[in-house]
Amino acid sequence: MRLTQLIASRAPEQASPSRRRHLIFLAHVWASAPFALAWLLVPSLRGGEPVAVVTGQWTLAVFAAAYLVGRTWLAWMDLPRVPWNYLYPIPDALLISLSLYMARSAESVLYFTYALPILAAASTLNVAWAAFVGIVTVLGALTATLGLAPISCLGASYRLVSLVVLASLATWLARLAADVRARLSVADERNRIAMEMHDGVQAHLIAIAAQMELAARLAEQDPHRAAQLAQDCRGIARQAADDLRFLVRRLRAPAPGEAFVPAVREYLHNLGTRTGINILAEVSGRPDPLGAPMEHALFRILQEAMNNVLKHSEADEAKVLVAFEPERVTLTVRDNGRGFDPTAQRDGAHIGIEGMRDTARGVGGELRIESLHGEGTTVTVTVPRASEEGNRWLRIIRR
Repeated sequence: MRLTQLIASRAPEQASPSRRRHLIFLAHVWASAPFALAWLLVPSLRGGEPVAVVTGQWTLAVFAAAYLVGRTWLAWMDLPRVPWNYLYPIPDALLISLSLYMARSAESVLYFTYALPILAAASTLNVAWAAFVGIVTVLGALTATLGLAPISCLGASYRLVSLVVLASLATWLARLAADVRARLSVADERNRIAMEMHDGVQAHLIAIAAQMELAARLAEQDPHRAAQLAQDCRGIARQAADDLRFLVRRLRAPAPGEAFVPAVREYLHNLGTRTGINILAEVSGRPDPLGAPMEHALFRILQEAMNNVLKHSEADEAKVLVAFEPERVTLTVRDNGRGFDPTAQRDGAHIGIEGMRDTARGVGGELRIESLHGEGTTVTVTVPRASEEGNRWLRIIRR
């Protein structure tokens, strides 16, 4: 356990969950190395093996050690990019089969080590792949012990069947655990949406009620001011409607995160239809789930950026780009308006910009604003993505 904790703790904070799992897996493999070394060094443990057999086993042990050292180094460097639980189970099974063949015993304890590639394959949550690796281990065990008479045929058969059972059981338990995790993620998403409705839509409705009450009192004394308040109420009501559409889209999604892009497109389409401004929306990359906090933050920043375009830029065209990259998501809002000096202190706009910065920081992101007088404005927010490994697991579960 201490070796496992040491390797996990030495990994950088930005290490992927897949990398940490691989290092922990290797820590358990290395923990068995002293037993193999003791078997090679202590003659009494070998039970009188011929010198030629021992020499071959030493050669194989050196090769296996070099393989594990290289694999550990690659895991530490997070290389290669191919998932480790797809890349290594077959070489592991072949190496174990070669060791079993050189042991020249149908009763060897090396059978137990077949659990390593089986469990590694099961961690992919891919039943077909785990079954394939299970079949490879059985064929490897049969080939390695071909011609050797076991003490008990029933015992040999049981060991082979146990490998298949282990592969199936490990895979289905892993899928069950991942399915529970996905269901908890859905419940968490809905709880967050409920909080967003409380903090967003309800706040808008309270503001509308307060504004309408004030407008009613000013209707006779100051009709112009009452009309302004009514206009403000209409804007707040539209923003509340946009929030509701966004939240409803997410609630109707078959899985967390699948409604973000459609919701953004719908919001921009409705906004363009309502205001007459030409809004072009583009999405690049694979839109995997981002998580409720990140989606909410990006939508809030998009709303504020588009409000600034409508209120201050005098633009007739805007372009919104959402770029999904392996390590980050970038939202860019660009308009062809009159531009401004981002360093100038403007009351309303400055508060809105600082609000966008705070929202971006809340999810670990960064906001940049580029603008020149007469050349439009570009608002860019970059937010680090959740691990690709977690997204891959969600896609496998939903198949």
